[in-house]
Amino acid sequence: MIVRPSSEVMLENNTIIQVVRPSIKEITLEVAKNLTEEVMEVCGDKEYALIFDSNEIVYANTEARFFYRNAHLLQNIKAIAIVAKNETAKLVARVIFYTKKNSIPVEAFYNKADAQAWIESLSLVH
Repeated sequence: MIVRPSSEVMLENNTIIQVVRPSIKEITLEVAKNLTEEVMEVCGDKEYALIFDSNEIVYANTEARFFYRNAHLLQNIKAIAIVAKNETAKLVARVIFYTKKNSIPVEAFYNKADAQAWIESLSLVH
């Protein structure tokens, strides 16, 4: 497990799990860059699925949303399963990661077990 200022990141069953710190309520450009760097530190040049536990996030600003829509940032991510505590957090996380330019499957769940099951159903993780 890698513990960083914005999140905890670990590799489990060929899936990267990123848990955003509960103190982070808003994703700004700076937070988005930190979260991406933290995932890339674990991912490197290998391909993985990502479980993104949004925790207490309630807002992502415009700069952060545009940052995440830059396809090369997610080039090694094959699927994103979002774990959210409520509908607002699900919506915010979907807005962050979804883009028509991006063909990465994205889905939101209320718990890690359902997120992991969805990723496994995609047959992306070996």
